[in-house]
Amino acid sequence: QYSNHDHNGPISSGETTYIYDKDNLITLIDRDVYRYYKYDNNKKLSESYCCNKDISKAMAIEKYTYRDDQIYKLKYSETDWQTKLMKAHYIEFKYTLDKNNNWIEIIKKVDGKDLYKWVREIEYY
Repeated sequence: QYSNHDHNGPISSGETTYIYDKDNLITLIDRDVYRYYKYDNNKKLSESYCCNKDISKAMAIEKYTYRDDQIYKLKYSETDWQTKLMKAHYIEFKYTLDKNNNWIEIIKKVDGKDLYKWVREIEYY
């Protein structure tokens, strides 16, 4: 945004703040939206909370489970706008790996149903 039609004097339309604990992002503040991050002992993201300054009033919560250094399960809970109650969704990821241990296919299952499939080809030299 600018303060006049000649595009002189830019004005700030927003600010994002990133707060770290060593190498780990622990808080992201974008305008009035707060996101908090927690990590396990291996420095992998284990939980994420959104959107209130008070973490106990989070409207969305993500909890990650890893297997072999990859996200295996994700529990995603969000506030239902009508009932104001938290509703959980259970997400699983199934990986197919190539001979070099790189994923070539991922199937994402949401609440027991296969919904997404990512496929990639890797050419090695």
